[in-house]
Amino acid sequence: MKDRALNTNNSKDQIESSHESGDGNREAKKQRIREGLVDSLQAKWKHFLRFYFLLAERKYIIYAWNRESNRTSTSVTSMTVKNKRLKEM
Repeated sequence: MKDRALNTNNSKDQIESSHESGDGNREAKKQRIREGLVDSLQAKWKHFLRFYFLLAERKYIIYAWNRESNRTSTSVTSMTVKNKRLKEM
């Protein structure tokens, strides 16, 4: 009888310790999930920033190229007008 009572107490201790380790496992699992989410968000954010800056750089290059081409076309046009005026004189 005493042996049975001791076994019952031991099994209760084992159950409690397994629950405690289960909580630890649960917390570790939650932590791993959080870390995974943070890593995936960081990867997505890094990808977004890379895309955004590439797009911004492309837009700036196009803007600068258009600005430069507008300058050259304006200067060519103004030179043509000046040449016509000189010819008229």
